[in-house]
Amino acid sequence: MIVILPAVVGAITALITILLRDLFLPRINEVRTKRKSEEAIYSDYVRPIAVSLQDLLWRLDEIINKPGRGAYLSQPAGSSNYAEYKRISTVYRLAVVIAWFRGFERELLTLRSVDFLESDRLRVAMGEFRSVLADGKSVEIQRLEKVMDLLHVKHPEQIEKEYLALRVENILDKTLGAEKSKGVRTLSAHEAEECILKILHEIKEHAGSDDVRLDIQGSELRSLIEILSIHQTWIYRDWQAAIGDAMLVIASSGSRKFDIMGFGEFEDLWITGKPRWMERLAELFINFEPSGNVFQDARKTQISDLLLTTSRLLVSLSEYDSSVKKAMETTINKAQSLSENIDAK
Repeated sequence: MIVILPAVVGAITALITILLRDLFLPRINEVRTKRKSEEAIYSDYVRPIAVSLQDLLWRLDEIINKPGRGAYLSQPAGSSNYAEYKRISTVYRLAVVIAWFRGFERELLTLRSVDFLESDRLRVAMGEFRSVLADGKSVEIQRLEKVMDLLHVKHPEQIEKEYLALRVENILDKTLGAEKSKGVRTLSAHEAEECILKILHEIKEHAGSDDVRLDIQGSELRSLIEILSIHQTWIYRDWQAAIGDAMLVIASSGSRKFDIMGFGEFEDLWITGKPRWMERLAELFINFEPSGNVFQDARKTQISDLLLTTSRLLVSLSEYDSSVKKAMETTINKAQSLSENIDAK
């Protein structure tokens, strides 16, 4: 027994060594390599993302918070070189942010898994940014509330209100089709009345009120047409992905795989004939009047929300990446101020 024991211990030790060498150590090295790759991708993209957000923040702040400074968006094409440059560069700045988001996520897709904390935080914040561009639930509810106030109908509970707002949105989708962004005012008088009658029936059925009148005429009818003609422009998530892909180019050097189309090439595309993705992005800004009525143009709320989300994203980046805070201290202070001021309203 004394002779056998060392042999058994030796065999067990050899087995453990083999397991460590051939099974566990390669897995540990794989995890380390993956983590390094993920951190490297984050490091490659966090600075250009922050810089693009900085450029967008100052432009959106000018449009929303500086009276008269955003007038170039509503001026006709060719009115002046300055106005044309500002219009094109405003669209370009948003396209660049979308593109850096897209490039960052496309590189992350090459990894087996993603669990680097800073990367996770950035992806969540990117989702909030995209939501502002793509989702119109708040505008749908505002429009419904405006209609119900005009009709002196009591508002239902929030869940029912959201459902009813969606039903109204579906009616407008089916009636207006491609002309939806221009509203009910684009319809003939007969078509507008039919559309409004369908909406009134929906409200009467789902609001649980017998007070909804179906014979709306005169000034009330005209008011309803205006409410239902609110201008809205949603850039859906798949469209954002396509915009990002169109803006990305393969980087010629460095560790980052992607770079961004330059402004000169973007401007050439704009002048020679805007592709579909550029048209969709441009609709958010072109012919927008910053001083206009929010109930006639939902883009005012959308662009204000985009400014807030951009501010919050920059502040968040600065909190968990000191290099961002050091590189753009003035912008971070501005973003912090914008976030606090908007939240206080």
